[in-house]
Amino acid sequence: MESEVRDLRLRTGITVPCLVQGDAGAKPVLLLHPWGESRRSFDRLIPLMTGFRIYAPDLRGQGEADKPEGGYSLAEQAEDAAAILDALNVRRAFVVGSSSGGYVAQQLAVVHPEKVAALVLVGCPVSLHGRAPFADEVDTLTDPIDEDWVRDSLSWFPLLHEVPPWYIEDRVRDGLKMPAHTWKRLLNGLSEASPPTESGTIQAPTLILWGARDNLLPRSDQETLAARIPGAGLLVYPDVGHMVLWECPELVAEDTTAFFRSLARRPPSVRHPGTGRPAGTLASKLKATYENLPLPLPTIAAMALDVLLARLRPMPLPGPRSLHRLKGAALVLAGVGLNLWALAERRRRSAGPFALEEPEELVVTGPYAITRHPMYVGWWLIQLGAGTLAGSSWVLVTLPAELLVEHRFVLGEEAVVAELFPQSYPDYAERVPRYVGFPRA
Repeated sequence: MESEVRDLRLRTGITVPCLVQGDAGAKPVLLLHPWGESRRSFDRLIPLMTGFRIYAPDLRGQGEADKPEGGYSLAEQAEDAAAILDALNVRRAFVVGSSSGGYVAQQLAVVHPEKVAALVLVGCPVSLHGRAPFADEVDTLTDPIDEDWVRDSLSWFPLLHEVPPWYIEDRVRDGLKMPAHTWKRLLNGLSEASPPTESGTIQAPTLILWGARDNLLPRSDQETLAARIPGAGLLVYPDVGHMVLWECPELVAEDTTAFFRSLARRPPSVRHPGTGRPAGTLASKLKATYENLPLPLPTIAAMALDVLLARLRPMPLPGPRSLHRLKGAALVLAGVGLNLWALAERRRRSAGPFALEEPEELVVTGPYAITRHPMYVGWWLIQLGAGTLAGSSWVLVTLPAELLVEHRFVLGEEAVVAELFPQSYPDYAERVPRYVGFPRA
């Protein structure tokens, strides 16, 4: 897998190293590490994040990044993250933030929403405002940093799962690379800032990953965080502490990958502690199924209008009634068959329930190789068939108007998919017609 470390000169006045790994055409993911760590804290996660273009920088004052005297407020840390994307020529990225790195990610999503396609917050606080319980210890630090203190500081967050010794030693080295002033000023910058979700609204699709046995962040805080972000989902890992990324990188990679590969049209399910099973009511499942058929509202309205007009002012189709029934039945069966075929194809090619994967993978087989919107075509056939079965000419009046309305919805959906898959979607759109026709060679 292609991998390199680039030294990025940022418009905020510092230079930071950034690991770049993955295919240049893949969807970009920016990883933001916690206070006191470095990009290497993602060493066990990155190999599991296949199919993405990974960007993992050392942040200001940490790792091998520059360590100036100032620039450590939360706002300035978020501006560094935005400047990193600018330096990489990445217009918009998925963002993963671990612990306080997720706090920086929240601020980035508030002040630069155009740069954040989606968020994954791993063991992340809703607020760090106020004095941390270990702030007194940090205030006493002097250079050079004592190795025993760094090792002792790891005990602030008890580990409930075995973590490789080499990984812990790497985190000790991260701590020793930081001078005393960066330990202090980074912590002060986080604790003095207003919580991002109180100063603005995060509009990006968001997944929150939290350990049920976190001794620092209570569940109520995570539920508050989820409630403040429209549509956010919360996944709870039983028997995992605060250091979610340290303890279960495999689960983080699995859920993050599934979330990013979905079209992020609805929030992930909440998992109950101790079960790991998604929670969901029958109503929510029916709603999810309805949203993914799709059965457009204009189609429902047009079919209802057809029935109403036929009753109030009948306008029969010319020709023999038996022929209308035959043609109508054939159209309805064709529409139902196309929808069932498209639904099966969508489910077969999913990272999660009903979630489409990359567009280039859809052109191989099935209805998505013939049209980008097979289910819309299916419902139009059903509506035309139902009207023909009824022998009413009104369907020939309402259907064209309905098509114009639904075309606007289609354009909006295509814009979302093009944004999620900027590399692959233009080629797919060129090869596959929007509604009818056959794939181009």
